[in-house]
Amino acid sequence: MPRWFYLPSIAIASIAAFAIPAKADPIMSVSVTGGSVQSIAGGVSVTSGAFSGSEFFFVGSPVIGTTGEPQLDLSGLVLASSPSGPSTLVFQITQTGNVAKPGSSWVFDSEFSDTALLATSGVTISYASYAGTDNLAFDEGAPLSSKTFTTTGSLSNLADATINSSLFSVTEIITITATGTYIGSVGATFSGVDPVPEPASLTLFGSSLIGLGALMYRKSRRT
Repeated sequence: MPRWFYLPSIAIASIAAFAIPAKADPIMSVSVTGGSVQSIAGGVSVTSGAFSGSEFFFVGSPVIGTTGEPQLDLSGLVLASSPSGPSTLVFQITQTGNVAKPGSSWVFDSEFSDTALLATSGVTISYASYAGTDNLAFDEGAPLSSKTFTTTGSLSNLADATINSSLFSVTEIITITATGTYIGSVGATFSGVDPVPEPASLTLFGSSLIGLGALMYRKSRRT
């Protein structure tokens, strides 16, 4: 059988190789003034200081989402605070290795809510999401959505962004500043719409190559 007959198969294998990128695990960074943070399975907990709470879970690809459709989820975040002065707790969730076609247009969906907010004095909660075209963890290169709360509230926002790189990172940052008693829960989800060809499109292209190879083979046998 002519060697050129195998070219479509080689092409399909090459396409499959490029269509399955390496995955990067999500990372959470937490800092708190006047306290410390302890790692637990699947998340972290604040163990001392003005803020207290536990079981702050976060997930991303490969548990949810993919490198072609990034998704981050922060759940189980229940906090209480009794600071003697201003105290700040910062959650940063990031994931690198998300795949894009350079120059592609993305739509990012940010969802955030804080509930059961009780304060004897000022409590401020800020949410922000970013896409980083340098593919660095916690990169704040391209701002997507942001909102600041002083009472119970929520955010649901779509943001467009052009990704001028083949790999990029996504990051959520939640900042809670309290000068008085705080009891509340916070939840956040973040996702990006995949602009790359779906697997069905790649399969159709591969089938076309196979058909072309078979046609060329039949023509060679007639000559």
